[in-house]
Amino acid sequence: MTDLSFEQATGYGICRFRAMASPCEILVDADDEPVARRLAGLARDEALRVERKFSRYRDDNIVHRINGAHGAPVEVDDETAALLDYADAC
Repeated sequence: MTDLSFEQATGYGICRFRAMASPCEILVDADDEPVARRLAGLARDEALRVERKFSRYRDDNIVHRINGAHGAPVEVDDETAALLDYADAC
């Protein structure tokens, strides 16, 4: 798990972490530091989940299975199907 740093500002919290080979920053609209840290932690955890699931640099996820199928059909979950449908629409 990547570390989460926290800085209290006036009326909000600034939370920083690394995901997807990049620095990430979240501004949390909360004066309560424990609440801001918890919310930022949830956001960080979701970013890391997406990174694990869709990173092309891993060999244990759906992207690796699709790339390794060499054009053969690959069954995907609902989230991946929705993402591929959206990419097609774009």
